[in-house]
Amino acid sequence: MKPETTQQPFVNQFPDNVWSDINDHWAENCLNELGFSGLFSGYPDRTFKPNKLMTRAEFAAALKKAFPDTPAKRQAIKFSDVSSNFWAFEAIRWAYERQFLSGYPGGVFKPQENIPRVQALVALASGLNLSANPQLIDSFSQLFEDAKDIPNYANSGVAATLEKRIIASPNNPRQLKPNQPATRAEVAVFIAQSRLQPGQIDRVNSQVIIEPVISPDFLPPNPWKNNQLYRTLSKPATAIAWSYNEEVIGSYQPQTGIQLWDVKTGNSLEIISEETNHRYLSFALNNTGESIAFYDYNSEANQLSLKLFNRKNKAIQNVETIQIIDNFTLDEQFLTLLEFSPKGEILATFVESVVRPQRIEIGTLKIWNIKEVNRIQTFSITPKISKLVFSPNSELFASYHSQGQVKVWKVGTAELLYTLNEETVIDDITFSLDSQFLLSAVISFVDGFPIDTYVRVWEMSTGMLQFNFDLSVDRTSRNRSLSRDGTTYFASGEVAGASFFNVGNNNTFNFTFPPNVSPLSIYNAKQNLFSPQGRLFSIATSEGVFIWNSSY
Repeated sequence: MKPETTQQPFVNQFPDNVWSDINDHWAENCLNELGFSGLFSGYPDRTFKPNKLMTRAEFAAALKKAFPDTPAKRQAIKFSDVSSNFWAFEAIRWAYERQFLSGYPGGVFKPQENIPRVQALVALASGLNLSANPQLIDSFSQLFEDAKDIPNYANSGVAATLEKRIIASPNNPRQLKPNQPATRAEVAVFIAQSRLQPGQIDRVNSQVIIEPVISPDFLPPNPWKNNQLYRTLSKPATAIAWSYNEEVIGSYQPQTGIQLWDVKTGNSLEIISEETNHRYLSFALNNTGESIAFYDYNSEANQLSLKLFNRKNKAIQNVETIQIIDNFTLDEQFLTLLEFSPKGEILATFVESVVRPQRIEIGTLKIWNIKEVNRIQTFSITPKISKLVFSPNSELFASYHSQGQVKVWKVGTAELLYTLNEETVIDDITFSLDSQFLLSAVISFVDGFPIDTYVRVWEMSTGMLQFNFDLSVDRTSRNRSLSRDGTTYFASGEVAGASFFNVGNNNTFNFTFPPNVSPLSIYNAKQNLFSPQGRLFSIATSEGVFIWNSSY
């Protein structure tokens, strides 16, 4: 029985699934998406038959429906085994013209032959003009136990689909099974992954997608294998911030203020005292730690002020004052964020609040020229965001909403470059040190409990997901953070303890606890933060600020 090529999704009959036989299938979500969008057809009995093998004719029909705008590249030919009244005649003709599929010697197409997985992958690479780094071919023996079974003609096509995250292997990611006939579900996933647009994640569980071998230039090996406690700052703190050169660290304690420390010596450099009826809501240090930006909330005047402190002349400059409306209540829902660019010449600010009783969300993100102290950009952004971060070259700027979106802008033009739709809980973001990638740490939840932790790597030249790394983080861990260079993830909790996780190779390294300090103070830390270059790691606790160094 051939698929019904004109069938539309049966939304009314099957509100949860388009087809009745895909419940709990490994590709269920992907098949639903393709079915509801009308891009893949099922059978007249309302089934999809996901494990049924797909013929070359069926594959041609699926390609035509999935990629209708693909231009022709060559003239059609007549295959002796495909008559003009054959149900897939037009689809086969279309697929041949666009170089998705070719025939066999003797002028035959073999439409009823089951299509091998490797043929389906090569067809997508050919028809969609996909290319790959030739070095990926050399990685086949590292990736696949059955690499020797890949035909020579298919090497480039497999490498291209590998780089584009198209290849799914639901049972064993170490086996490509190139010459095994492809199932309808496998082909559907190949096609869905091929259709990914910038900012979209995998259409199936990322664990079934075969990851390309990562370049050794992307992540250095084992940076936190021999981590050591480097410095102890005796003052308790609820927040910390680094200078970009990693020579100064700032700590904040309510009713005390912001204190600056020399990282090498541990000596106190400066204290910006918090005055009566005032509360500092957030602060940031520039590249050298000579300029400190902070938000000062005056409860008596009901005002929020953005201020700059200059360590050289001890002057505090008022940049902007916001008059808070009368029915505003300062509580945990009020959010302010500050971030200097790596060279310290630009400051990003964000203020969001909830006005009661109407519960109106107000949020504004601004970019300031610090030298001239004037606003140069205002970004349109939907509250609520959780972090601001510049790329190391200061050309890009990103923020994230914990419930599912990362937005990336061009700093100079305020143009929204990408919206990365994570579709899960985002825990942290950072740019790679070469500014070519944005990394996002995400957590998947089931029934309100964290289950899996991933670090996703997005290529900034295309907005496409390049890698997706699964981390063995215990679901009970609470305090989590991603290093600014993207190499390391830290997580701690009373059940699993504290560990550094090396992104990309699944190595885990024990965390060195400070002597004579209760582990609970680490697990209950107010903030943990990697330094901008990723060489140092700090934790703000009720017993002080602790700094570790890596094995860089």
